[in-house]
Amino acid sequence: MEKAIFESAVTKEQKTAVGNYLKAIAQQKANRAEELRELARRSTGGKFLASNAQSRKYLKQAQALEKEAQRYQSVLGNF
Repeated sequence: MEKAIFESAVTKEQKTAVGNYLKAIAQQKANRAEELRELARRSTGGKFLASNAQSRKYLKQAQALEKEAQRYQSVLGNF
């Protein structure tokens, strides 16, 4: 869907709107990645193995979100 929006932008106003949308999505993903990294650093007070597994899960999700944010930024750079 996003690809269709990107490709259908013809006028300057449409391109500006799509650019703003891409910036906002990239920022949201970067913010969420930082939140997940913060959660990974917190101690849950549980058993070490469970806490460590949860931290790894948060870090993995944060990395995935950062990759998505970078993808949006690269699309924005090519726009």
